[in-house]
Amino acid sequence: LQREDLNAMEVARAYRKLMDEYDMRQEDIAAEVGKDRASVANYLRLLQLPLNVQQKVEEGVLSFGHARAVAGLDADSLKRLNWPRIMSGAVSVRELERQVAGLRSDASGAAAKKTSKPERSPQARLLEEQLQRRVGLRVSLEQKSKQAGRLVFEYASLDELQIVLDLLGIGNDQEL
Repeated sequence: LQREDLNAMEVARAYRKLMDEYDMRQEDIAAEVGKDRASVANYLRLLQLPLNVQQKVEEGVLSFGHARAVAGLDADSLKRLNWPRIMSGAVSVRELERQVAGLRSDASGAAAKKTSKPERSPQARLLEEQLQRRVGLRVSLEQKSKQAGRLVFEYASLDELQIVLDLLGIGNDQEL
């Protein structure tokens, strides 16, 4: 991370290496390199791109901004983009972001039509908020029907997982 001429993919791989080898969180990396956590997250999202797109970023054909805009799109949505026009530089980052937003809304609209979830009750939302405050982690209460559902605790590190295990009375004698 010391070289000035690192391309975005090299930065992303370096951040991933810090996370994997030194158990650093995005917040830790951001503090060490003097960036905000969102910036670190944006670089890491590039690693989810198909290898051919990552290669274009490394070659300098595709800018970090363009790559960041398409990161997170599914394979079908990526195929719907006009890649020759994007690669030629004829599409600005802002224009590409608008196109991607359109693809995402199309996809979410289609998904919403396929599955309609039951409306969450005010009591369920209140319980979810109380759990989040109590645990200090993001908690989702997902209702499958009026009587059945799923409780999800989201954690970003093994320390946060240990908080949940402690609350459930599960000892830490097991190696995670």
